[in-house]
Amino acid sequence: DNTQLNTTELASAIERLSCKLSYIIFDACYMSNIESAYDLRRCAEYILASPCEVMASGMPYNDIVPIMTGSGSIQSRLESSAKAFVDFYADDNSIYASACSAVINCNELDALAAAMKRVNGSLQAIDHKTLQAFDGISPSSNPTHIFFDIEDYILKSCTDSAAVDDFCKQLALTVTGQHHTDTF
Repeated sequence: DNTQLNTTELASAIERLSCKLSYIIFDACYMSNIESAYDLRRCAEYILASPCEVMASGMPYNDIVPIMTGSGSIQSRLESSAKAFVDFYADDNSIYASACSAVINCNELDALAAAMKRVNGSLQAIDHKTLQAFDGISPSSNPTHIFFDIEDYILKSCTDSAAVDDFCKQLALTVTGQHHTDTF
């Protein structure tokens, strides 16, 4: 019984359709990660997703659907939707007032991978406890962060300042919109 689908399987299924989607919106936790985006880079122009947990209410479709069916470029509608998603949770006065979202331009992911290859040639060991972490699934007996911010990782571990600058510039071209509540 297959109840799960990984991103390479999803990418393969979409690629078999012989069309490129305008966008993919993930209403799921931790989908705004470089690995998933890279797997799906040939499947869609853009991805809107969260790099952290998505609270139980999920995406506020009552807010997002009118934006996505409105006028303007796909990128601007996705960026407005990403903001509406975060605003929905920011307005919550409970423990669920937590959200992050990012809009990824998939057409820039190959260039980001090339920038990452340059960075990889100049990495030094660092204490992962110093990195911005996103809570992840790990045993309560040994709580360990398993999701980290890629930019923070590069800034703290790469010794080649020109490679860091190039990576950060390319990351800004790749992640075109990002929003978050004060805490997440």
